Amino acid sequence: MHGVRQVGPWKCIRGLVSGAKYVYSSYIPYGHFHRREANKNYYVPFVYLSVFWAVAIQMVTALLLAGLPARSFWNSSLMGPRFLASAFAAGSAFMILVLAFVQNCSSYEIRGSTMRKLAMITAVAGQINLVMLGSEVFKEFYHGTHHSLSAHYLFFGLDGHYALVPWTWTSIGLNLLATAMLTIHPIRR
Repeated sequence: MHGVRQVGPWKCIRGLVSGAKYVYSSYIPYGHFHRREANKNYYVPFVYLSVFWAVAIQMVTALLLAGLPARSFWNSSLMGPRFLASAFAAGSAFMILVLAFVQNCSSYEIRGSTMRKLAMITAVAGQINLVMLGSEVFKEFYHGTHHSLSAHYLFFGLDGHYALVPWTWTSIGLNLLATAMLTIHPIRR
């Protein structure tokens, strides 16, 4: 029976959650378009469910990567919390960019309190991510063992191979710059 695919229960659940996400993500804009107030009883439970799913997906992915014995740099207990911190920082930063684009290119007004709250979330998540990055770098380079070779390759290159070094330092530099800009209150405005 080639070509017949079995659909497991997790695929069904994922499909239902994905479908509900698309339906409920259009509920508030549709009501706003028709000048109707959205009923919080319809969308607030799905907000909490989506936060739970986001945390669960990030943690499962991090635990799967941290459990790979062949990748000693990923074998870190900070993998899960770093995934969460970077997801909170990147997600809220992306929302800031999208809302700024919407405000600049349309007549729709975005409240300043919304942008300030997103900037605060991004700043705190970025600070937490940098603290955990510093902890991982300290762990990797304090005692130089053969387990540190992957980190040494990422940061400085190894045996003439240095393709990822510029990307690593650019990423860290931009992370430091963005977190500093969002942490300093006059610049954050």
